[in-house]
Amino acid sequence: MPPVAPSREDPTVGGASQLVGGRWGSHATGRSSWWWTPLRVALGLTILFCVLGYAQKSLCLTHPYSNEYQYTRLCYTDTYVLYTAEGLNARHDAAGNVNGRISIPYRDHPVEYPPVIGGLMWAAGEVTILFHHGDGPDVSGAHATTFFDVTALGLAACALLSTFTVAQLAGRRRQWDAVMVAASPVLLMHAFTNWDLAAVALTGLGLYAWSRGSPLWCGVLLGVGIATKLYPLLVLVALVMLCLRAVKIRAAAVAIGGAMVGVAVMYLPAILLSDRTPASLYNKAFLFPGGCPTSHPLRGWRWFLSLSQTRGADWGSVWLALRTWFSHGHIGRALNPTLKCGAAPFDLNVISLFTVAAVMVAVLVLVAVAPRRPRVASIAFLLVAGFVMFNKVDSPQYALWLVPLAVLARPRWASILIWQVSEVALGAANLYQLIAQDHSDQGLPIDTYLLFIVVRDLILIGLMVLVAREVMRPSLDIVRRDGVDDPIGGVLLDGDAGRDAIPEPPETPAVAPA
Repeated sequence: MPPVAPSREDPTVGGASQLVGGRWGSHATGRSSWWWTPLRVALGLTILFCVLGYAQKSLCLTHPYSNEYQYTRLCYTDTYVLYTAEGLNARHDAAGNVNGRISIPYRDHPVEYPPVIGGLMWAAGEVTILFHHGDGPDVSGAHATTFFDVTALGLAACALLSTFTVAQLAGRRRQWDAVMVAASPVLLMHAFTNWDLAAVALTGLGLYAWSRGSPLWCGVLLGVGIATKLYPLLVLVALVMLCLRAVKIRAAAVAIGGAMVGVAVMYLPAILLSDRTPASLYNKAFLFPGGCPTSHPLRGWRWFLSLSQTRGADWGSVWLALRTWFSHGHIGRALNPTLKCGAAPFDLNVISLFTVAAVMVAVLVLVAVAPRRPRVASIAFLLVAGFVMFNKVDSPQYALWLVPLAVLARPRWASILIWQVSEVALGAANLYQLIAQDHSDQGLPIDTYLLFIVVRDLILIGLMVLVAREVMRPSLDIVRRDGVDDPIGGVLLDGDAGRDAIPEPPETPAVAPA
């Protein structure tokens, strides 16, 4: 069957098509444009949006980070500033002296990210040195710019891989849905903000392996993704939930085992490198900049885990809003306690963990009571969205995690665009709030910034409700039209019996009595 034409199916695309001559005709064959398949169009748009995203970030590559320029131009990116901040421009020994070509993550300094990102930093740093072999000190910032360019090229490849996997996971008839990932406002703004696209690509590959009936490779790829960013763990949880409903215990066990192998293989080099690090490198300055008499050496590979436990309510988090608005009550004291140096905010950690666990339980109940086995993308989206909303930190680029899952769960242009616009607005508000942190009379007031968080959360909740509604009423799910079950189902589709094997017939309107 031919691909579904978005202009004929989606009201938003249909309305926009009036600007270029109207909807795709019912007798159109597309033979005159055979080369421009949906996948090639989506990949082409991905390249275009990555180029535009690079152009937007490039403003910060040619201008000093002064007078809040990186915030007012919305061009701040971790992948540029961390070249120097992580010491990749020159290796320092235990005494702080420059000694060698490049600082190696985990061995020569702690890294606040999981090991795959540390490895990507190291690789890009080595390529940078090759380009500038024999150069003197990086006075002009040319090395940092090269590091960003190399990193951006790798992240653009991850974006292409993500678009490709979405096109495959959407099913043969719905490959046009990948355009929603390719032409994403979130991709435009945050493709090169951090290394999140690497985790997005690995998650897409893991789901693709699952859809091809390979739980082992799915688990391994998700495990590597977990060693990049933690959120692929929730995708694995979604697969386990669906396996429990379909009584595919062996597939779930194989996927979990593969994930453990993937995580272990990625963490092992970081652990070995950390064991070679002189303890004098991990002094109290790394852990507690203000000084702390109870500080202790901490190996580099544990830095990310320690930071995750000890940090408080941070940017984008609903807990930051509650902490600020109820600062003088019990809620404020629980969310912003007075801590001894190095202590974790126990109440905040428990509350955040409890709310995320509550979302997981609610999704598990949804999986159990749904009239048909839910689609993989729907459950994965609900779990990751719940985590993003109730985590202690919601960095703006985390929205990249949700884009492919949201498109696969509910490929409707209007709802996807409304949510993404709220994410982009929150990202801009975050940068302008940073201006207000430096200059009280400039930037965005904290209360206004917190309203952006609440509005984004309400829109995201609305999208989650729409997805959950389609789980409970499969006849409303446009992916399941024409008897389609789940393009990502993989082993879940093998040997299905009972209600999960029989497509639900479309609803028929009630006939009024004569």
